[in-house]
Amino acid sequence: MATSSTEPKRSLPEEIRRISGQSVKGPYSRYKAKKWGWIGNSGVRTPSGGAYEVFVAEFHDKFDTPYTFVVVVDLIAGRITPLEDLDDDTQERIRAWIDRPDPDSPPPNTPTVPKKAKPFYSIWLGEVDVPQHPMLPNPTMPRLLLGSSKDEPLTRISQLNAGEVDGSGFVERHPITPRLDLLEGLPKSVRGQPRYSKMTPMQARKAKIRDHLRDKGFIVDLNNGNNVFTVYVVNLSDDVGPRVGPHRWVYVGQTRKTPEERLQDHKAGRNASKWVTKYGERLNYRLFAPEVPQVRFVQEAEAIEKRLAEDLRRRGFNVKGGH
Repeated sequence: MATSSTEPKRSLPEEIRRISGQSVKGPYSRYKAKKWGWIGNSGVRTPSGGAYEVFVAEFHDKFDTPYTFVVVVDLIAGRITPLEDLDDDTQERIRAWIDRPDPDSPPPNTPTVPKKAKPFYSIWLGEVDVPQHPMLPNPTMPRLLLGSSKDEPLTRISQLNAGEVDGSGFVERHPITPRLDLLEGLPKSVRGQPRYSKMTPMQARKAKIRDHLRDKGFIVDLNNGNNVFTVYVVNLSDDVGPRVGPHRWVYVGQTRKTPEERLQDHKAGRNASKWVTKYGERLNYRLFAPEVPQVRFVQEAEAIEKRLAEDLRRRGFNVKGGH
């Protein structure tokens, strides 16, 4: 049962303790905000043998655009994980549970659901109009959102634009224009069939369509624009090696977490760069905060990361990362 809107909001550790009686803490600053609510037990199994508890909070990026941050908690392992950090299959099962029309319906991996009740999934494609940025190599390339739903594609797009679906914050501000024409114009070997009865082949098909569109130069996102990517710079010590340029060593990266959270990951060795783990000192806000934008598409973040690294090298900095 989801938390009532009339209940006071709590920090994430407080909300976990309220619903489970257990003390679970995470390292990220967003967890301390008094914004968290419990959605419920997803029924989706964890590696430790339990089921993920789901929590959600609404935040705004530096442009005041709202976005939804969802985390799952494995109470047996005592671990908090952002939903977007799970593998694709687990993510999709939890998202399907969050988007279920009936809050009392069983979770997506409950084996007792009769076959005739299983939903069919349709793939949809739409374009969003977001501000261009001169650091991008091709700022006029359309930004596309690629998704799937148990509803018909046009119905789902209308629901997102109207804010009727969890995680609609980005598209409420930047409405989706349907691009089913582009989807239908793809080779049949790429676009696949109109509907899917199982999530795994549907997920694989979405990935194939995404990769094809990206190869054609399109900018594509699978998460309704809800990820916020930031390019960041970390000061490295001179123990990295002899300087080539006159200025200090730095590392350039991009992340869908906050730069502060990502630096903590590097220092802890979680999905980390060896340069930051061994030689990282602190974030150099002067080199990225004033002029580098937050973006909603990973391809844009990767392009800005590369452009910033090249610019810093030209200015005489010694740069690691920036791939």
